Parts: sequence; structure tokens; C-alpha cells
Amino acid sequence: MKRRWPKRAAAFALCGLAAFFAAAPARANSGPAHWQSAPSLSITPLKDCPVTVAGEDLLFDFTQKTKGSFSPEAKVTAAYRMKNPTAEPLTVQMAFPLIASLNDLAAAGGVEISSDGVKLPFEICPGDIKPCTGLTHHYYTESGELVKNPLPSFSQILKSVSQKTAGQNRFKGTGTLYRISYPGNAFLSASVQSKGTDAILPGDSLNGISEGDGKITLESSVGSGLSDEFSFLIFGAGTPEVKAYTDSSRKTVSPKPPSVETSRQSADAFFAAQLEKSRIYQAFPSKAFLSRLVSAEKEEAEEALDKGESVYSAHGMSPVFDGDNCAYDFYEQPRILVLAYEVAFPAGGTRDVSVSYPMSGSMESEKTAEPIYTYGYLLNPAKGWADFQNLNIRIFPPEKDPYLVKSSLPFTRSAKGAYTAKFSALPETDLVFSLYQNRQVEAKSGNLPQKIVTVLAVSAVLLAALLLYGRIRKTK
Repeated sequence: MKRRWPKRAAAFALCGLAAFFAAAPARANSGPAHWQSAPSLSITPLKDCPVTVAGEDLLFDFTQKTKGSFSPEAKVTAAYRMKNPTAEPLTVQMAFPLIASLNDLAAAGGVEISSDGVKLPFEICPGDIKPCTGLTHHYYTESGELVKNPLPSFSQILKSVSQKTAGQNRFKGTGTLYRISYPGNAFLSASVQSKGTDAILPGDSLNGISEGDGKITLESSVGSGLSDEFSFLIFGAGTPEVKAYTDSSRKTVSPKPPSVETSRQSADAFFAAQLEKSRIYQAFPSKAFLSRLVSAEKEEAEEALDKGESVYSAHGMSPVFDGDNCAYDFYEQPRILVLAYEVAFPAGGTRDVSVSYPMSGSMESEKTAEPIYTYGYLLNPAKGWADFQNLNIRIFPPEKDPYLVKSSLPFTRSAKGAYTAKFSALPETDLVFSLYQNRQVEAKSGNLPQKIVTVLAVSAVLLAALLLYGRIRKTK
């Protein structure tokens, strides 16, 4: 029997090493865009926009000492001085792209967009997920060579977040929703025939999935402070065989049968009920946003199930493991996101527009004595403005990793440890930079980190000294 383990065990075990080398989350300059919501969300770059950027102050502030999953976290602020040179007032739609997890944006202090100090409403548009190995994977070799994949273009990003209308054939109509409960502590299982099962969407409390003998078995523990029920939605399957066990080995069947409730439900309603519980939706409660989240998860589920799986879950379980492509939790997986907002300009007037958000990076430790943290920032979307001048960048590095050891753009270090760069026009290269605890990147010694090698060397010296001392005493 093939068993797929619960998310906390399986996703960490199989994705843990890959996540160390995950994509450097790339944030970006804003660019002019045009979007429409009906019949589905569509965002495209806006051509011939007359608005100019007189200057941008870009700050990466790591001094707040917060840390993401694998890297120090920065508070990023992109402040623009923008001008409408025409004799007519303009309302310009703007798109600010980034590659991050949904939970990044739901973090404390999240996202804030303002115009002349007044907060602006914005929409979050989710796009494609990025696998563990990542689209923007940057790291440095032992010789200091930057290994990178190109960051995506503005048009590629906007295409990713635009909703697709094709596909999702597995989820037409309604499926059967099963809600299984038990009045006490038990191990519940529900087995369905693999043949004729189009799709299974488990809910939050799923503990495990196993396959064998032509059956798919879903498992859950209830009671003892846990949920008292678990649920799943099935498309195209017969009635599942449901059992309750009193022991974790699943050998002793409980004499008291579990309660089973059924109803008809669409995939949209099922995903919406799950996503409404998420931190990201609680942070940005909007029906339009919820609809986009549902569409994104349905699309991912369709793609996953098309690879031959019968079960998709991005909540209680890790989703599909397909070779080296490790797709994990829907909220934590890095994905393309776009912040969409509007700025009103008076005729011939200017606006101070600011976008701020938390930013995490990637960690590379395979070839370095200490972890090296890499961050990416897309500059190319700003090419859509009629003119762009005076880019000023500041990096306030974290206390434990204060050195900018590699960067795609030249920086100057001040006496207080801050890094600055000034450009009269928009650089041709997107910004990628790496932070390290020492001035120079140190390669690992053999297959062990330098600290471990040092400890072993010192221990060997002390052991030799003790042996020598013991021999001298014995001789005396």
C-alpha cells in the first residue's frame, strides 16, 4: 500500500532541503496597466501612458529584526514622485508585481499603498505557483560566480495573474460532500474505489492518504482536543466505506459507528469555505479577492489531478508530489502576485505614491560555510512609464548578516553599515543582492560547515594534548 504522509511530516521532509534553495522572492517597481474584471480578470501592460517618474526612493530595511521561514525579513518601501504632464486629469491603473507566498502578505504590518499620504484601496491578484526550485533561483558558487535564472518580464507576470477560462473540467456541476463525525476519540477512515473516482478534495482535518488494492483511503484522528469531524468532496465516485477505530494501528473497529452526513456541493463553494478561514482572507476580506483565490486553487487542483492523482488538498495535507516538483501548502507556496490600484492625477500635477510590504528571501547553504541570503527586486516594470529618472536605493542590512557580498548593481557602504546606490535613469538590470555575516563568502571545508570543522580540529588538538599528558604522567 502506498501511503502519503500528513503535511507537517511529508511536506517538511520532502520539501525541507529544496526549500533551502527556494526562489528568491522577487518584488518589483510598479508599472502602468489596464485591467477588467468581466467576464474574468484580465490585466495587460498599458502602452503610451504619459505619466513620468521624477524619482524613486527604494528602501530595504532589515533592522526590525523579523525573520521569515528561511531568511531575515525586510520592510520594503518604494516611494515614487510621479507627474502627469498633460493638461487633463488622469486616473491611472497601476500594477505592482511580486513573488511571495499569500501568508507573506498576511503578516503583521502587511501591505500599505498610499498617494500623498492617503491610503489607497488595492486588490491582490494571485498567479502561478513557483515550485521549490523556483523561477528566480539565485545563488553563488565557491568561486563567487552568480548562478541565476532570469526574473520574469512585466507582461509575463500580468499574463500569469489573469484568470484562465479554459480547463477545470473535473469540477463541473456538483460533487458529494461527506461530513464524518464521532462522539469521542477515534481514528476514522473512508475508503473509495479508485476506478470511477474523478477527484477527491479533502478538508482541513485530514491526517493521511493511502492507496492500494484499487482503493483510496482518507484518514483522520478526532477527539482529544482535535476536530470532532472530517470532510471531503468527491466527484464521480460511489459511496465510501467509513469505519472508526479505537487504536492507532487501525486493527480494532469501534462498536459505535461514525455519523455520516452527505450533501451536494460545488468545488467553488468547497474551496471558498476553506479559503475563508485563511489568514490571507482575514487580512483582506473581499468577495472579489475570494473569487480570485478560488479560481487559483481550482486551477492548481486541475493541473495536479491531470498528472494522475485522484486526491488534491492544499489544506490538511500536502498536495501532489510529482517527481522533483514539490507543490506544497497553498498559502505558503511562493507564487506570482500583483497588487492592483489606481492613482488620480490632477492636470499637470504630481503625486507622491508609496508601496510598502514585508519581504523575505532565499537561503543558500550548500556551498558556503554560513548561510547566504538572496533577494530580488524587479525594476523592469517601470519601463512602461513615459520617463523614469533618479533612482535612489538604500539597504539597511540585518545585524547578524551585515555585509552585501554580491549584487547585480553597484553599492557603496557607509561608515554605519548602510548600503546606497544612485542612478540617474532606470538601470537595465533587475536588482539581485545577497547578504552574509562576513565580508567575504567562505566556502565549506569538505562536506561540513566551517564551524563544525573548526570544532573538530580543536577537539582533536585537545585530545592529543590529553593523551600526551597522560603518557608523561605514566612515564613519571
